[in-house]
Amino acid sequence: MSTDNVIPLQDPEFWQDPYPLLNRLREQGRVAVTDSGVRAVLRHADCEAMLRGDGFVNEGVSLLERRGFRAGDALLEWRRLTLGAINGEDHRRIRALAGRAITHQTVECMRPLIRERTHALLDALAPRGEMDVVADLAQRLPLAVISDYLGIDEVDRDRIADTVLAGVAQAFGVRVDEEVRSRANAMFGTLMDFIAGLIRERRMQPRTDLLTRLMSVEESGDRLAQQEIIVLFLNLFSGATESTASAMASGLLLFARHPEQAQLVRDNPALLKSATEEVLRLYPPNLVLQNKLSERRQQLFGVELAEGEQVVIPFGAPNRDPRVWADPDRFDVTRPVQRHFSFSLGEHFCLGQALARCQLQEVFGTVLARCHDLRLLVDAPRWKPFGAVSSMEALPLGFRAA
Repeated sequence: MSTDNVIPLQDPEFWQDPYPLLNRLREQGRVAVTDSGVRAVLRHADCEAMLRGDGFVNEGVSLLERRGFRAGDALLEWRRLTLGAINGEDHRRIRALAGRAITHQTVECMRPLIRERTHALLDALAPRGEMDVVADLAQRLPLAVISDYLGIDEVDRDRIADTVLAGVAQAFGVRVDEEVRSRANAMFGTLMDFIAGLIRERRMQPRTDLLTRLMSVEESGDRLAQQEIIVLFLNLFSGATESTASAMASGLLLFARHPEQAQLVRDNPALLKSATEEVLRLYPPNLVLQNKLSERRQQLFGVELAEGEQVVIPFGAPNRDPRVWADPDRFDVTRPVQRHFSFSLGEHFCLGQALARCQLQEVFGTVLARCHDLRLLVDAPRWKPFGAVSSMEALPLGFRAA
């Protein structure tokens, strides 16, 4: 394999700053390959056509099977029923039912609580004048918010917090060993049992939370089965925790590196929406996750694809395509919002994206209002390699409490 158009996912240094290479490969050609030989689509127009078109389906459990997971493993059995792994009518049915429970109104009602929880964390951090964004904010706040939204009591949340924070991104990453498999299976086995227990409680004592809504939602006489509720609930729970934490830390890294942009948002909070989209565009939480399979033999993107061939989208490439964004590597909170792919697109568009956007807007606005003179306390943070979700090991920031 020539190294001229290869994305070196097995190289830990690639993950520290993948964007210069992805930029070069995108301008060099429409398609590159990963170091395991999988084709990667790089340009914005091609990615949009792929995600909106009918020539591809999402990969099911074969991704995990290639990483050593087997039938009966908790993670693989969960994956079988996730929206990200099923296609066609089954996918449309579950998504339609879930959409009746996850509404714009239920998300918008979370804003005051998100602000309240953010203020509480900052109250404890303000006297220090510094924080590790990862440990002090990004690992704690999304877990609390999604627990509030789903209806998980604080005592239960604290009981399973360590299990959730162990994360599952490594299991979908590019380097999986027995330790990663065992940890992921233990985590999902514990969480699935936990959610089954919550369902039993809600049957006896319904509430106004999302879990109760998922249990009662109905369309044309159809309802979600218990296993479908467990899988969907856990999908929202784990995805909202890791992906939102990634975007939260990435945004505060960008604001610390670009104080003039932070000040623009302080002076004009109406920019929070475009600023959040700019963060998501520049630092997609999932750098290389969108695994698709070609439904048939077809000629696309200047290459011949075989039926069943795996294709991936490294979101960092189309999200910085100069055909769509002028000076695309620049962080500009005033940039007009254009479609990026950090929450995917088409029928597999992220179900929890509205809550993630809501949370990021509220957190960025609150932190910037209360923390002035944000500054990095290290030359450059280290990014964890190989995982499906991009995350920093730590992000120490100093600030002046306002």
